[in-house]
Amino acid sequence: MTSHITMISFNFEQNGFGDRAERLRVLRRLRQYNPALVWRQEMPGAADHAKAVMYEAEDPEVGLGMRGWLGERSATAVFADMRLFTPVAEYPNPDAVMHLPPTAVGLQLNSAGRKSSPFIAVAGHCNYVSPAQRQMEAGWLSSFNDKTIRMPDGSRRKAYMIAGIDGNSYPHQATPGDVPLPNVQDIVDEPHRAHRSRRGPDGTDIMDQEPHAILEKAGVVDVAQHLAQAQGRRAGLAPTMPASVTHGPATRVDWVCASRHLLPAVYDCEVVDSEDESDHHYVVTRWDHDALADLLNRPRRLWPTFSSALHPPSGRGDRRARAGEPVRMARHPLGRGADPVPPADRALPQHTHGDRPQSAPRLPEAQAIVRSPQLLDQVCAAIGPRVAVEHSGLVLKWPGSTFAAPWHQDGINDRLQLATDRSVAAWLALTDTTPASGCLVVAPGTHVNGYRSPSTDLPNGASTASVALLAGQGVLMDIRLPHCSTTNQSGLVRVALSVHFVAPDGIRIRDGLSPGLVPVSGTGW
Repeated sequence: MTSHITMISFNFEQNGFGDRAERLRVLRRLRQYNPALVWRQEMPGAADHAKAVMYEAEDPEVGLGMRGWLGERSATAVFADMRLFTPVAEYPNPDAVMHLPPTAVGLQLNSAGRKSSPFIAVAGHCNYVSPAQRQMEAGWLSSFNDKTIRMPDGSRRKAYMIAGIDGNSYPHQATPGDVPLPNVQDIVDEPHRAHRSRRGPDGTDIMDQEPHAILEKAGVVDVAQHLAQAQGRRAGLAPTMPASVTHGPATRVDWVCASRHLLPAVYDCEVVDSEDESDHHYVVTRWDHDALADLLNRPRRLWPTFSSALHPPSGRGDRRARAGEPVRMARHPLGRGADPVPPADRALPQHTHGDRPQSAPRLPEAQAIVRSPQLLDQVCAAIGPRVAVEHSGLVLKWPGSTFAAPWHQDGINDRLQLATDRSVAAWLALTDTTPASGCLVVAPGTHVNGYRSPSTDLPNGASTASVALLAGQGVLMDIRLPHCSTTNQSGLVRVALSVHFVAPDGIRIRDGLSPGLVPVSGTGW
């Protein structure tokens, strides 16, 4: 089994204008990347002569050696490697409003097993003329992220979505370093100026970013922006269409997008120059095979929102975890904390705003999350069925904040010590946390050295690792694991929650003080 899966989106202009030699050249180039999944836009002629051109594209000698599905009107196509995937569903054009009908195929990753969730591979191409049309089309494309598939065994399973899309519009500018939007006047050709812009609220013309924004709002996320935000990998933030007299400056109009739940599996995105083959470039993405299989075996879960209690000061933007988003889990080499954990919380005795602890409101949402089965099941698996919360702390790092949490261990301070076999720490991201925004930093494996004196630095030679998480992801950590966080230089607010869970007799209080515990599981407290 390959360790990674390559997925490529490519708009081959007019399918080579009927030039067979040019088509075969593109197929050979695609094969060089050994893709498991290919999305294509602009397939005219593929259905001619009893689909001879389409079958040639599937041919193992001169084509991709993959099974293909051609969408209505030969607008789009999907190709998948049957050694890795099993098809379980096909979808027609979702609505007559789609000028260029998408191709949508439900696939099951073979290595994930027969009980895993499928995903829908969608090749999309938005209308190039009308911003209003594209807005409706984006809504219909996002509907593939809201499908339940009846499997061959009769079971019904929620499906995820991975798509290659020519948006004929622009990514909304939420990510520093993304390809800048052109000015309307930079597009000299007046028809194209009208095609790519819309009237803004103040009556001025603005570049069309609505399709991209609609997809993300529906949980279908641009993986290039995700990798830039979560991992600092910006190779995917490159123009996918070169500058031209008609279209204006070079732009990023082609995207690979995925259900938010699947984002932890993608680790690379790059834009490869198509040279003279097309007026679009190749968007090449790479996915961790094991991670994708693991995510497809995790149920999609929902959790409450904290947004009502976490509004930043006026003028400061953030990305908060929202109701209806899936609970997502991350795996990191954190000693015993290597087990994945979904996010959750409790009523907060205090939170930290910058570097100043403040009293916090008791949040009903927090109480619901800390008691959620998706968190407590894993906590109980680690320390037993009777669980209480010893401490929770909310940390808000405003943009430009100089606050950095020093190295520390959650299980020890100047008033208490937690038993290592009867306690565990949860660290939960309520906004996207990246190295730039001051994400969690850990020293993997150093927990085996036991407790150190509070407020001491790491031992010499200890290695460290940054733990970038999406909003809604979290990790369980051994209570002894040293960790810290850095300053927030991202320009966005960063919010995280730390919760310490203990089992009975798992806490030793110094000086005769009584522990303040909030039971959340089991009886006899």
